[in-house]
Amino acid sequence: MGVRLHHVDDDDIEPPVPPNLGKLSDVLSDFADFLRIDRDLIAAGAEASPSTTNQKRTQKELAAWIASVPASEKDRILLDLMSGENPHVGASLMARFNRHNSAGNSESAQPRRKAAELRAAAENHRK
Repeated sequence: MGVRLHHVDDDDIEPPVPPNLGKLSDVLSDFADFLRIDRDLIAAGAEASPSTTNQKRTQKELAAWIASVPASEKDRILLDLMSGENPHVGASLMARFNRHNSAGNSESAQPRRKAAELRAAAENHRK
């Protein structure tokens, strides 16, 4: 909403775009409506949003990444998982894995755009 209302500078760079931004769940869609986020701006942002279907990892890739996590950290993760205090452990781990893989795969990353470019893309989408 800040981009649409010009509350950010034209030269400010967009934050990392989450996967599947173009396919919002009903809950996220309602939340975007509640916050009055422009649907055309979401669509413009989604142009740079990777699809998780393109990011599916093989068991071999997951196993290699898990092997690279230090044992003390694995112990903390298992404790969090078993205690049930953090219901988002699995999602956090997958997000970390995806960040790790996307950092090493810069050729697939979309260039990040300026706020002015996002507004222009939203206007093109609106038309």
